[in-house]
Amino acid sequence: MRDMDLKQQLLFVESYLPDAYEYLTDTGELPKFDENDELIKEEEKHA
Repeated sequence: MRDMDLKQQLLFVESYLPDAYEYLTDTGELPKFDENDELIKEEEKHA
């Protein structure tokens, strides 16, 4: 992420913020993303 310019970083954060915030309010934990930038949900890790 360090090689992105500021505008790219902002667009990246804006795209993930809604999912991350929803996860945080639902679980009380910070979300984790896999190598494909998909949100890893708790039930998927235990499956």
